[in-house]
Amino acid sequence: MRFRIGFIGLMLVVLGLTGSLRAFKPVQAALSNPNTSRIVQTHVPQGAARINEQESNNTLATANPIMASRAIIRGIIWSGDVDMYRIELAAGDRLNVATMTSAATHSSTDTVLSLYALDGTSLIELDDDDGTFGSLSSVISSVPVTITGTYYIRINAFLATAQVRYYDLYVRIFSEATTAEQEPNDVVGTAQVLPASGAVEGSLSATTDVDLFKCWRYDFYEYRL
Repeated sequence: MRFRIGFIGLMLVVLGLTGSLRAFKPVQAALSNPNTSRIVQTHVPQGAARINEQESNNTLATANPIMASRAIIRGIIWSGDVDMYRIELAAGDRLNVATMTSAATHSSTDTVLSLYALDGTSLIELDDDDGTFGSLSSVISSVPVTITGTYYIRINAFLATAQVRYYDLYVRIFSEATTAEQEPNDVVGTAQVLPASGAVEGSLSATTDVDLFKCWRYDFYEYRL
């Protein structure tokens, strides 16, 4: 009898634990703060919201919302497919988006990344092969936002018949003011330390000019001017 009661007790504990595991769901998006118009990021591993693309999302009306200031989105582009995302930005923000395609070993790694204004049709910037997470990946870096509203991100394969399986879309919003570039910073010894905001405004004085920056922790962008 004592053994039977102990066994039953053990089973109840195991069932309770497995029930708790089934009930656990990872945080996939940040929540809106009801007291402000800004987005508040929830606590998730490495500070980035982990989100899976939701099909179908190939139009402005079905664009997946990105409700975080820092997010990583896993998606797939099928033949003839287009993936659309929408994100709320405030005047003064700077938006950074990049695709990681180096893990798409059984399909194309060539993405085209586009950013559209509030109307969803006016193109702000387009990039094909300037990313660093795969030689054919894409990046749009430090786009200044002048009007508060909803902006749209579009991802497609370079060839309409190609597939990208899979890609990760990295998103980061910087809300802090930019820091001016400090010359000289053209060699490793004089590389400028990136500010906490991660945003620097500079210029290249000649085609041979190089601006170097250094940081003390890894993020998902390579900073070059």
